[in-house]
Amino acid sequence: MKRIKLNIIVKSAIVAAVVIPGQIQASALTTAQAVSDNQNKFQKQINKASTDCAGEQKSIGNQFAIRAAADKKIAAQKEAANKVAQEKAAKEKTAQQAVAQEKAAQEAAATQAAKEKAAQEAAAQQATAAQTATYTQTSYQVSSSSTTSGSYGITGDASKAWIESIESGGNENAANGQYLGLFQLSSQAAAQYGGYSGSAADRYVAARYGSWAAAAAHHRAYGWY
Repeated sequence: MKRIKLNIIVKSAIVAAVVIPGQIQASALTTAQAVSDNQNKFQKQINKASTDCAGEQKSIGNQFAIRAAADKKIAAQKEAANKVAQEKAAKEKTAQQAVAQEKAAQEAAATQAAKEKAAQEAAAQQATAAQTATYTQTSYQVSSSSTTSGSYGITGDASKAWIESIESGGNENAANGQYLGLFQLSSQAAAQYGGYSGSAADRYVAARYGSWAAAAAHHRAYGWY
């Protein structure tokens, strides 16, 4: 009876000796697996965080690239606008200079023309004064036909002689189209005042100017009477 109990005790000890290390080993394996699982999980989290960070960096890089491209485009537009403004300003300046030069040239031409006109008028006045003095200081023989026109308030004088000299040079046969005689009367005037003689000229001058002096003044101003 004691021997059986002893065998049971020994078997139990052997079983315990076998079972307990197995449990310990199983527990160790379980713990190692749990640690490995935790490590894998943590590594996945790390990988995910790294992936997310890389994505954010890429997104930020893209935004910077987009902003840089936009800034470059804006700078190019500003440069183009400045170039257009400069070209426009240059054209306007050139046009203004051309207008100013043209205006200055016109003013210079007008000034020169005025000077030339004044010189011509002065020369004409001097020539007229010289002619008037020459004819006034010279005695003229008045024809009998001229002296018979006293009823018209006209008598032979230097103005009449001057017009005769200017118109025909004293040539009674002088002709210029319809203008004939010493005083170059027109055919219409000759028909109205009685021919081309000095008395006809007296009647023409009396009717038109009132005096030979007035006729001479008109002739000096316009070149005809």
